[in-house]
Amino acid sequence: MRVRWALLLAVMVAGLATVPAPVPAWACSCVERPLVEMVQDPRSTTVFTATAAGGPDHAGDADGTGYDTWELRVETVYRGQVAPTTTVSTHHQASACGMSFEPGRRYLVVPDAAATVGLCGATTGDITPEVMAVLGAGHPPNAATTAIARTPPDGGAMDGGEPGGWAVWWPTAVGAAVGMVLLVGGLWAVRRRRG
Repeated sequence: MRVRWALLLAVMVAGLATVPAPVPAWACSCVERPLVEMVQDPRSTTVFTATAAGGPDHAGDADGTGYDTWELRVETVYRGQVAPTTTVSTHHQASACGMSFEPGRRYLVVPDAAATVGLCGATTGDITPEVMAVLGAGHPPNAATTAIARTPPDGGAMDGGEPGGWAVWWPTAVGAAVGMVLLVGGLWAVRRRRG
């Protein structure tokens, strides 16, 4: 009788262990911060105004995830070194805080270290006199600079990685393996006892 209970417990544990780990939800939720505070943040090492010139160039998966690259014509640089024409990347989907640029519209652009922008950042088309007063006069873009120094986004900075993949499924694989070992061990014990 004990062996049957042990076998039943092993099957139950194996069943629970094979439930996949939860996948993070892709939803954009931002902590509200005034724009003036965001552009004053010392981590905002590159700040400039630009007009959207072209895009989006989509790089990503067939399911619509990934990044869009937008070409911008830089007008005035307030922090950092930026070329007269540069590019920024953003998530393709608004649900992942991706944003789109309207060609011809002027934007205040505050990219992160990987030259990515998003709905939660300070990049905006609504440039107020208060923000411009905080930024000061600025300077023209640097023609000797080829672009914003950046690395391609790898999914780590903004969202912790793409959903799915081995990181989510390894607990399931381990649980299934442990469950199989327990099941085979239980069956072996029952057969041995009977034989």
